[in-house]
Amino acid sequence: MKKLLLFSLCICLLAGLQAQEPSNQDQYLAKIKEQKLLKFKAPSDTTFLLDSTLSHAWNTTTTDWDALPNYKNGRTYDAHGRLSANITFNWNFIQNKWIYNYEYLNEWDDHGNMTEWIYNNWDTLSGTWIPYEHDTLWYNNLNIMTSDKWYFYNPNKSSWMLGYSEEFNDAGGPVNYYSYYWNDQTFLIAGGARGLYTLNAFNKPIETLTEELDTATGNWLPYSQVFSDYTSDTVLVKQTLNYWNGTSYILSTQNLYTYTDGLITEVLYQYWDANSSLWVNSFRQLYTYGINHKETEYLYQNWSDTVWKTRTQRISIYDASGNRVEYFNKRFSITTGLQLSGTHYITTYNSHNLITQDIRSSWDAVLSVWINNSKVLYYYSPFYGIQQIGINNVLCKFENPYQTCDPILCPALKASENFRMSVYSMSGACVYQSNFNGGATVSINKPLANGLYMLVILDGKGIVYSNKLLIRN
Repeated sequence: MKKLLLFSLCICLLAGLQAQEPSNQDQYLAKIKEQKLLKFKAPSDTTFLLDSTLSHAWNTTTTDWDALPNYKNGRTYDAHGRLSANITFNWNFIQNKWIYNYEYLNEWDDHGNMTEWIYNNWDTLSGTWIPYEHDTLWYNNLNIMTSDKWYFYNPNKSSWMLGYSEEFNDAGGPVNYYSYYWNDQTFLIAGGARGLYTLNAFNKPIETLTEELDTATGNWLPYSQVFSDYTSDTVLVKQTLNYWNGTSYILSTQNLYTYTDGLITEVLYQYWDANSSLWVNSFRQLYTYGINHKETEYLYQNWSDTVWKTRTQRISIYDASGNRVEYFNKRFSITTGLQLSGTHYITTYNSHNLITQDIRSSWDAVLSVWINNSKVLYYYSPFYGIQQIGINNVLCKFENPYQTCDPILCPALKASENFRMSVYSMSGACVYQSNFNGGATVSINKPLANGLYMLVILDGKGIVYSNKLLIRN
């Protein structure tokens, strides 16, 4: 079922959103994809890492939280503070002990890139971990991801089956994707889809061809065609979807994007009415922002003859530090306008702006009240490891004159050890090198042309840090 879902999801994503709200499964897959593609940023010596969470269920009989937690999550990190394992447990009230549920395992390279993401389920009968999914990622020498392959485990064949793959060029632009789903009885490919991208000079997709796999012939057949329009500064403003009707592509839907101060405020989805030769409203998404450009409200609305009717509303409330302290996700009836379901979070933070508690509730449509569901407690451990080097842990900006910029500091590196700083152009040529002792202040004392570079710091064993540099004279 999940394999079929993934195939369908790929079609929808590349063909433009259809006239329906993204499903919970779609959002789950998107969140997992976002998690595994996040580039690791090494924490500083004042960083606290999430150690574990405990979840307590609401007891409707006692109208209080259960004393014993029913769910636990534990995390472990490597010497660099990178997440290596995320394991979840369920409390067994009969056996009175914690039982494994599932685990995520991460592998990293020396540059802080996630190279493998593994998901295993716990089998209580055999008392062993059973493989379920794993993702493998590749990068070029500039730490740009060039390939991503997702596999699912087939226990009947004791082998991994390719479910999804993506390829990117050396600048990170999409080249293609392939998605497959398999027959559980014959273990043969039951279907598939692929997307082929044409990019503009800014490495943005301007045309996406989606094709379906004909399993009888092995040929790829046309399915849809998406054209994307951008402003001169590469901001997406329009997407047009054409479907293949067997002989040619025909107009189907279009998405129109509106921005204010660089933030997206509306996405309008329309379908083509061949009878009237007009675009007709289908649904839209609206975004509202508050202080520091944080999203405060999201609306998903369907067009109903002459008016927009809200189906989903998300509200976020923040404290003075910018932490989201309250969150509502409400779903309404298009017919009556009444709220049908929803979730509500109340979040508490400590003095380090770290989440310490989440109280989660769900909407009771019969009583029209929020009912407590679970309380999640968060626990942290301090990390004393390698410190991220750079200005605000992002791009170092060297102004003219180049040597008057904020220095690159290495406070966590041992003063007794020697290090080398190398600067590479985007073509891979080494344009500057300098040796220094740990804890020293390092500057680039050689004029460099404007542009983007890679900075790499090595010790006697290998790379201890890498990041991008923006040289701007």
